[in-house]
Amino acid sequence: MIRSNVNPLTFPQLFTAGRAVLTLHNPESGNHVTIRSKQWKKRNAEGKSQLGRVFSLIQQFYNDPMTIRQKGVSVLHEGKCCRCALPLTNPQSIERGLGDDCHAYTFGTENQKKREKLGLV
Repeated sequence: MIRSNVNPLTFPQLFTAGRAVLTLHNPESGNHVTIRSKQWKKRNAEGKSQLGRVFSLIQQFYNDPMTIRQKGVSVLHEGKCCRCALPLTNPQSIERGLGDDCHAYTFGTENQKKREKLGLV
């Protein structure tokens, strides 16, 4: 099982990619929570239960990924692509949590972005 820190700015895309297994870990307190998300469903995060607090925290991270760093929490993944769940072998793919094809699909390629900017799509 490979674990790697993930760029907090990619949290929304990884969480909603389809087959993500992400661990939020606070090294200061030693607390962690592992989230397995198969698909995004809006849930009511109100209430005082731990589950409610976790969803509130996830919503906070989803809306503003930089709060992950501000709270001193790290995001880890299980070494599988957060979109298709295939094992990641490329060091760059492991670091970002998405394989090359899924990264291109999720974020678009540079050529695709250029075509969109020029209005050619």
